[in-house]
Amino acid sequence: HNATSVTEIGCGTGNLAAKFSAAGIEYTGLDMSAEMLKIAQKNNPGCNFVKGNMRNFLLAKKQESCIITGRTISYLI
Repeated sequence: HNATSVTEIGCGTGNLAAKFSAAGIEYTGLDMSAEMLKIAQKNNPGCNFVKGNMRNFLLAKKQESCIITGRTISYLI
C-alpha cells in the first residue's frame, strides 16, 4: 500500500524487520522484552527497536502503518 514506515507491535526477535528493511520501508519494532529486543537489534542493525507495552506507548515520530502479527494479542491477557 505504498507505506514508507511501519511499526510492528510485539516484534520479538525482529523476524520481520529484515523483510521490511529490504523493501525500503522504515521499520520500528516494539516489544516489552529487553532480551528479545537485544537479539532483534543485533540481527537488524539498520532498524529501530523500542521497549514498551503495547497497551500504552508513544513513538518518537508518526508511522504510516502498524501491524500486529502471530500470537501477539494473546499476551494482553
